[in-house]
Amino acid sequence: MIKIKTLLIISICGLSLIGHSQSAVTMNPLQYVNTFLGVDNWGNVFPGAALPFSMVNVSPDIADKQPPSGYLSNKPIIGFSHNHQSGCGMNRGHGNILVMPQVGALNLHPKEMVKDEIASPGYYAATFAESGIRAEVSLSARCGVHLYTFKKGQKARILLDVTATRLAGQSK
Repeated sequence: MIKIKTLLIISICGLSLIGHSQSAVTMNPLQYVNTFLGVDNWGNVFPGAALPFSMVNVSPDIADKQPPSGYLSNKPIIGFSHNHQSGCGMNRGHGNILVMPQVGALNLHPKEMVKDEIASPGYYAATFAESGIRAEVSLSARCGVHLYTFKKGQKARILLDVTATRLAGQSK
């Protein structure tokens, strides 16, 4: 008797899905995620690319006094680093493996405002206001992926600082 009840319940659940429209079944809940919630006012959240249980979280870092997340939306960024913790609420280290695209003369301590920021789970993109470089970052479970688009004719480079480790409230 128990097997028949279980089979009946499973059958009813399966039939109820047939009546739903195709759009309800294929709805993408990620479209409702706003990764910018909590980045300002020391909310300790970063907007960059993150996935559950991944070994890296690629996001922009700011140059000025930093919250534990390493990011505030109204400050110039110094690059994109691979280690962040969202909502940690204490002085955690972040900023390891800092990557910064650059054009023109070499600048060992770059910082630049960004515009046109967009982000979703696993993806972040922005355009540097002065240089016009388009930066896009994403990730897999074990590595960060960077894509930089430079304007034609610019002398472009990518700075990589493998010694960068930032602590909350610390400036470099």
